[in-house]
Amino acid sequence: MAVRSTAVPKDEAAAADKAAAAEAVAVNAAVAAEAAKDAALTLPEILSKLDRVHTFTMVAVLDNGSRDSCPTADGTLAFFTDPQDAKVALAELKAKYETSGVEKALLDIEIVPLGRAFAITQGLMGLKSPVPAKLVFSKAIVAVEGEQGVPPELRSRMAGTGPFPVFLSIGLDSQAIMPVFLSRDDLADAWAKRGHPLEDLGQSVIVTDLRTLVGETLNKVAGWRSLVFVQPRAAMELARAILKQNALASALVQGGQLLEKVKERVALEDGDAPPPLA
Repeated sequence: MAVRSTAVPKDEAAAADKAAAAEAVAVNAAVAAEAAKDAALTLPEILSKLDRVHTFTMVAVLDNGSRDSCPTADGTLAFFTDPQDAKVALAELKAKYETSGVEKALLDIEIVPLGRAFAITQGLMGLKSPVPAKLVFSKAIVAVEGEQGVPPELRSRMAGTGPFPVFLSIGLDSQAIMPVFLSRDDLADAWAKRGHPLEDLGQSVIVTDLRTLVGETLNKVAGWRSLVFVQPRAAMELARAILKQNALASALVQGGQLLEKVKERVALEDGDAPPPLA
């Protein structure tokens, strides 16, 4: 009687090995992804997350339309999270310039992402201001919250700047998103939209300081990947207006450049202009 061979053909064995290798790669990738969720963030990563929020700073508008950073009336390069604070600072700066004979129209407000503003004021990522720089959180909110978000043992060391209160809630946290608010009112609004009773909000609110939170994301293993900084509602209107203004200015510049090119082409075709150099 003939004995049937149980050997696996070479092509089937190769395919099985390839499938096993692909499965191993997928498993390793999944494990790495899960580990990354609970890893500390790098400095560029946390600054990128902060950049979702706008701050407002003073600028001088030059004759060519470009905008240069400009110190406030007290001589510091300030970044405001509250549009009202920025508008007050602009009015004070215009009043100061007016006494010096400088036109008010040369001064305006510009957007700077919070991550960049934080890096400049804290001297991170090689960014440094030629003049003293400061980050200014909403003065109205700071007046109410005080330093409760700053750890008591760090208050004397952090007294020179800030405070920078931020608000979180365990009830709004999930695996997908961990929202961080710059306003208690914005947190309450998000809480209500989730269908939670406002009377249950108080016990779940966590108040901390931005510097403390950033330090924890850099040094502690936790689910920081889901951290999302939420743009304050109060800042949205001014931010939209500035972005619209900048888009219009950019379009006008591009239109002017295009018009100049058309003029040059018409002049060249009419023989009124010398041909371009080879």
